[in-house]
Amino acid sequence: LAWLPGTTEMTPKLQRFGYAELALNELCILGNEGSVIRIHEFHRSKASVNLPTRYNLKKVRHQEVIKEWSCGYIKGNGIAAYAHMHFAGNLSFAKAFVQSCLTYKKEGNNGIY
Repeated sequence: LAWLPGTTEMTPKLQRFGYAELALNELCILGNEGSVIRIHEFHRSKASVNLPTRYNLKKVRHQEVIKEWSCGYIKGNGIAAYAHMHFAGNLSFAKAFVQSCLTYKKEGNNGIY
């Protein structure tokens, strides 16, 4: 039984590789809509999920946007995405995540997005 409604497939070549900028397109356990953090992707698979995406990404080279896409899925209190983020890139993401965990501990599902 899959946690997310959809499929994945392995491919013979890299689908995404490198650094990009991720922006949240809505409030979630990682922060407010519009919050931005630098990420890295490296994967050879594709996902086709029947849920709305929650992140907007763009790859910038020499101050020019060379690629844009969306990814990231939220189901209940979980998040799934190919984007690997390091919270030191934007400490507000870490603070929002910890606060979400504390709220969940105190209020259960009633206090989470």
